[in-house]
Amino acid sequence: MNQTRPDQAAAVSAEAPPLLRMTQTTPTCLWNDSATPAELRAALGWGAVGATCNPVIALNALNADLLAYEGSLSQSDDVMYLKYDELRFLIGDPAGNPVTDTVARRRAERKAALQRRPHDWIGTVTEPQLSFPYWINWGYPERFYRRAAPGDRITGIGGSPGAAEGVARVVHTVDDFDDVAGGDILVCQMTNPAWVVLFTKIAGLVTDTGGTTSHPAVLAREFGIPAVVGTSDATHRIATGDRLRVDGGSGTVEILQRAPQPAGGPPLD
Repeated sequence: MNQTRPDQAAAVSAEAPPLLRMTQTTPTCLWNDSATPAELRAALGWGAVGATCNPVIALNALNADLLAYEGSLSQSDDVMYLKYDELRFLIGDPAGNPVTDTVARRRAERKAALQRRPHDWIGTVTEPQLSFPYWINWGYPERFYRRAAPGDRITGIGGSPGAAEGVARVVHTVDDFDDVAGGDILVCQMTNPAWVVLFTKIAGLVTDTGGTTSHPAVLAREFGIPAVVGTSDATHRIATGDRLRVDGGSGTVEILQRAPQPAGGPPLD
């Protein structure tokens, strides 16, 4: 009978001698329903003292799941908040190297960092720099000369013609994809090929960055969706639930109505 990942982690944990846990990188392909505890243990290198550890172990599903199962980590992706030696020592001696506070602090630091918005441009600007062809993908030189629009009007670059009205859905990562409903106006920093699935349901698109040849603009034109790209600050000024009008011809976004805020909630940016 095939085992689940938690079952595999439990079996491997029971077999692993505490002093032989300095592991080698485990091929991710070993995480399958047919792998036995013995096979996983062998792949981990738990049969030889002094086995070396590779930095990419942080991306290893088996070690992460095992540490989470044993309670050394709250969840598997906590490994991404640990440095190489911290993770290596944790695997070697979980009880002697608690990392809960370290992971919590770094998660909080990352969350705070995500609220910061860097300037569009830093340093001395020259005409040759602004005219460099590649920068058109990011909306330059137009973004450099633009001045922020006041109030509930946001200016950007017309990435795809047409106009649309709808409810804003601010999406930061693929984890938010399931929240997007048909007819929403997608508001995001940038898109990549993984975001194509959203273009079959959205009515309009607004991005922080990008130019007329950027991925979101090209894809919006292919799908016939009005788009304004390169606004610099749409994800900071627009909240999920706001009602928007997107004009891809003029490169403007109007916030027609603000979403109701919960009592005692933080003010909009």
